[in-house]
Amino acid sequence: MNILVITPDGDIGRPVLAELLSPEFTVRVITDDSAGLPEEWLDQVEMIASPTDNAGTLLRALAGVGSVLWCIPAGTDQEIEPFARALSRAMREAEHRDWSRFPRRVANLSTARASFPASRPWKAS
Repeated sequence: MNILVITPDGDIGRPVLAELLSPEFTVRVITDDSAGLPEEWLDQVEMIASPTDNAGTLLRALAGVGSVLWCIPAGTDQEIEPFARALSRAMREAEHRDWSRFPRRVANLSTARASFPASRPWKAS
């Protein structure tokens, strides 16, 4: 299974990514700080060095993955809304393409009381 992990370098993302580094998974990550990952992991993942709120980057990263895990580090000031808006734009664009190439599952993992907006501007078909 192909999985996209967004912000894999925090206190939540690192243990999640460690569990996914196994033969049954192909892992792609988006981070703007690859220095936060152990060097021995870098050859086991497809690294996309970019801010997480770039819709074009997200669209390219979403292609071919079955699931997306957005790991929000504890105590972060990371804004949820810019990422949610960028993801919405990417998913709307994906609907105009071959939807079967894009994920059907998106989960955010956090210790904070954070979530995506209740009304999503995209739909899975």
